[in-house]
Amino acid sequence: MFKKLILFATVLGLGACAFDKDSSKVNAKDTADRLRLEQAYKPLVNNVYRGTITTDSFQQAVELRLFTLEVKDGKNANGEDRYLKVLQGNLRKTNSVDPSNNFNVRYINETGELILSNVADKNLNQDDVHTVNAIVSGEKITGQSITVSGDVGLIDLTLYSNASSKPGNSESEFNERLRRQYEAIAGTYVGDNVFEGKVTFKGTLVLYVMEKEVPNSPGSSGSSGSSNGGTPAPATKKLRPELMAEFSRSDDPDNDLLLILNSVYQPEAVPAKLIMTGKVGRYSNLPYEASFSGVFIDGNYHGSWRNSTRGFQGDFILKKVK
Repeated sequence: MFKKLILFATVLGLGACAFDKDSSKVNAKDTADRLRLEQAYKPLVNNVYRGTITTDSFQQAVELRLFTLEVKDGKNANGEDRYLKVLQGNLRKTNSVDPSNNFNVRYINETGELILSNVADKNLNQDDVHTVNAIVSGEKITGQSITVSGDVGLIDLTLYSNASSKPGNSESEFNERLRRQYEAIAGTYVGDNVFEGKVTFKGTLVLYVMEKEVPNSPGSSGSSGSSNGGTPAPATKKLRPELMAEFSRSDDPDNDLLLILNSVYQPEAVPAKLIMTGKVGRYSNLPYEASFSGVFIDGNYHGSWRNSTRGFQGDFILKKVK
């Protein structure tokens, strides 16, 4: 009997040793798989690339950030959760306030092939990029992009930085993108207004950026919310940069007809487009409105304008002077 107990204990001990060895092998394999992926992704992780996507109808300035996430990949032979690093991408238009898109990424280290597929898949706009097929070569990423509607474009990106690449879309980043976008065209533009083949006056357009309170935002000056149902919460203004304009004319030295204009800038259009509407500053209560529409060519503003009382008012080429 005693001999049988010794034999049983010995068998249990050998089994435990075998289990420990198997467990170590499983953990070693998991570690090896993670290291293999880390080495494969190393040339790209935390890289930020900037460049353009160009199609027949538009050119967009874009930024691509590449990073890794830990994703559950079933269970290992020990019954433990298994996690693997997966490569992800975040693509945004640098001259637009549109939200960025996240992508699943496949990178083939041996060939440099880079394949991106939009995570949203079905919940996309027609002009959103769905797929990118590209090649990584040194600091360049070049290849083909395809939108949801099937538009094919050329993507051409260059390494911009190797900073932390966790994608963000905070309000401060949103406002900063707007400000940079507007400041790129802010300044004074001067040129002739031509009506029926004749110069009628010299116009001056001033584009400037100003901070405006976001209407009906929580905590804005118009908000009546309170933190305890009694005393109103302190008002905290939420501001956002806006592009404004003033248009004056040489035949109006006293600026009685000075126009104050709100602007809509479309930098993603080719060429970039600017539409403005507004009223005479001194007589804003009158039922009069002016509208301007034009594009930027070589830094100058080409377009035409009209008003609500007499219609078409002329064509112009306004050259940026400062």
